Amino acid sequence: MEYIGFLFRQNYQDNIKEIFKGNNIFNDEVKKELETILNIRINNIEIFEQAFLHSSFAGIKKDVISNERLEYLGDAVLEFIISDFLFTKYKNKPEGELTEIRSRLVKRETLVRVAENLEIKKFMILSYGAKKELLSKKTDSILANVVEAVIAAIYIDSGLDKAANFIYCNIINVFSEAVQTDENYKKQLQELLLSYNFDTPIYQLLDETGADHDKVFQIGVYINNIFLGSGKGSSKKIAAQHAAKDAIDNFSLSKLLK
Repeated sequence: MEYIGFLFRQNYQDNIKEIFKGNNIFNDEVKKELETILNIRINNIEIFEQAFLHSSFAGIKKDVISNERLEYLGDAVLEFIISDFLFTKYKNKPEGELTEIRSRLVKRETLVRVAENLEIKKFMILSYGAKKELLSKKTDSILANVVEAVIAAIYIDSGLDKAANFIYCNIINVFSEAVQTDENYKKQLQELLLSYNFDTPIYQLLDETGADHDKVFQIGVYINNIFLGSGKGSSKKIAAQHAAKDAIDNFSLSKLLK
């Protein structure tokens, strides 16, 4: 069976002609600026026109396709590259912890920060109403979605290696260590309690449900037999982090001093 996707680049130009239609929106100057910002060489600018084209604009102009299809593909490429990186780097972490880290790396807030770092807002093609909404910062989904669409555009136009390089440079190298440290809630809780001269908190297993391959653990955190919070997760370590976060979110000094 002939493979008709873009991964092996077979019938590449024919697929481009069939799937993407040039809208003559981005001129040579915009193309050069995009190449600089994204650190790539653009072969087919019409792919990137679609990547930046919001559904609000597509709705008011016939024969124009929004970036939603590219967003679908980019989401999958992003998750694959992040998964590959985490699987290789963290050789001893179980599946549950890898999934937890990946979810923080691909979450909307991370992608919005990527969009802001690259200043790609100015390339977006939107209706007047959507542009006002974006400028007023009432929604982050537009920015997050366009980053996924751009990842797909790079993958289609330049191949998986270039898409991976973009993800490494703009997401993994910038945020991977941050998500490991910024969300270490057990450490944060211990530091909070130590600041009030309390002992180290104790974590206890409260419940364990599910089949062996799909366990869900519930952990409670206590200090001096006082319940501080609880959390669930696919591993005891993740559940303990969630318990610590729950304790921080609901921290009551008066409760501890009684």
